Amino acid sequence: MSKVILVWLCLVFLLTLIIGFLVQILFLYSHETNSTQSIATTSSSGIATFKNKQSNSTPTSSSSSSSSYIKEENIPEIVRAWRAAKLDWHELIPHHNSAWERFGTPEKGGGKLSLLINKEVQLTNFLTRFHESGLSSKYGHSYGPMLSYSGCDKFDSPCMIHDKETCSHDQLCEWSIEKDVCWDRSAESSQPRHDIKICTHPKAIIAEGGFREVNPSECKIWVDQPVILASIDSESQSMFYHWWATWNGIHTFWQDNLKKIRFFQIFLSEINDPMFFHYFGLISDICWKRPKLTNIQPNVCFCDVRQQAFGQFGHTIQAVPHIVSYLGLNDIAPPANRAKVGLISRRHKRFILNEYELIDELERMGYEAELLPLESMTMYEQIRALRSLDVMVGIHGSALDNSVFLKPDSVMVQLLGYKLDHVITFPDTAQQAHVQYMDWHLQDRTKTVFHWDLFKDANTEKFNSMSKEAIIAGGSASAEYREIGMFWINQDITVPLDEWRTIIKKAVMMSPAKNRGVPL
Repeated sequence: MSKVILVWLCLVFLLTLIIGFLVQILFLYSHETNSTQSIATTSSSGIATFKNKQSNSTPTSSSSSSSSYIKEENIPEIVRAWRAAKLDWHELIPHHNSAWERFGTPEKGGGKLSLLINKEVQLTNFLTRFHESGLSSKYGHSYGPMLSYSGCDKFDSPCMIHDKETCSHDQLCEWSIEKDVCWDRSAESSQPRHDIKICTHPKAIIAEGGFREVNPSECKIWVDQPVILASIDSESQSMFYHWWATWNGIHTFWQDNLKKIRFFQIFLSEINDPMFFHYFGLISDICWKRPKLTNIQPNVCFCDVRQQAFGQFGHTIQAVPHIVSYLGLNDIAPPANRAKVGLISRRHKRFILNEYELIDELERMGYEAELLPLESMTMYEQIRALRSLDVMVGIHGSALDNSVFLKPDSVMVQLLGYKLDHVITFPDTAQQAHVQYMDWHLQDRTKTVFHWDLFKDANTEKFNSMSKEAIIAGGSASAEYREIGMFWINQDITVPLDEWRTIIKKAVMMSPAKNRGVPL
């Protein structure tokens, strides 16, 4: 009898251990699940909120609010002073070389310019709290259907962006069985291609960057796809305002002369800055190329070479439908339950000093708000965000030409600095895009920062002969064009909250939001 009792006691003890072990596992699982689903809480000061750790990596077209941005505590005093329009950040640029010291000091031309730009980026990222805000990590990662084309300038060979199918259509490339990647065609390794026609007057690339006519006997590899040797002016390569005017001409040429084919070769001469050249991926599956820096051998011959200078065609919207359609963004729209306002955040000049405060105010007004650092966003991210807006707001600058991507009847608001009367063509571009235009002028002299080093560069004689107050009293209306372009438009401004509320309320009431029955 005692043995039976002992066995039962052992069984009860073991059962108790098993139950305790299972309870502990359930507790740990529950704790892990809760920690994943609730990582941070929202506060009025703007602490980032994430509903689910796993879903945070993929931004949506309308997923921003003030809580997505910066926590407004523990701000360095120098940032507070800069935001209060008490500092000219130009005077804060270091004279030392800091992080670049180990590379030595550049002695000439472009080296010095590059060093200065790097210093400016480092400084302005600190002042704008670009990394702390989460903006730097949120954008610049999503390319949509342009992902492969985004690699065009990243590899030694542009062939490397292709999959097997597109590799077979690029006549300068072939699929490497050994490397399992698309590679440059070479006379030694290439298989004969019977689908390519030869010609009697072929041309080959020369070291200086152009083409020369050669004897067919010199040709080992033939290309009969259209080849465009294009030139684009330096203004269009450096500012979106000018680039957009040029791109409309390029799109028209592709549509009318190339009949919208997607496999053609384009070589760009005299490259100053390729920042906008990813646009060629909208019309071609083959990378743009530098004729002076290319792997193409002299024995590669081209049958259809066309030289084309692309000027500034005009600020039209004719290229927009194709762009939006190709990127797959036709169905993007503002949210159904709220009006949405986007504020363009310039990264390295012409700052809206209180932009985070303005975003918070939009949220308090009941609107969905998104801060848009367009310079740090991919084209796909830019246009996806713009298509989701009822109202786009930005300080004077090229970025306002992005109104062409807004939905019809949306509203664009241009913010103009103190005594700046220089709206240029933005109202006309907005009108062509069927977008409503508004502007706002800063009236309070204490809410702006002028950069006097820029005025001195623009007009040294006037800078030395007139007082600053006399120059300001005259405003941009009495200024020369160079003074306007360098000094007057480059103010850093603060937008008073009461005036912000007034103009945004008016813009939202004009926008398509009024037809969706959402709070205005």
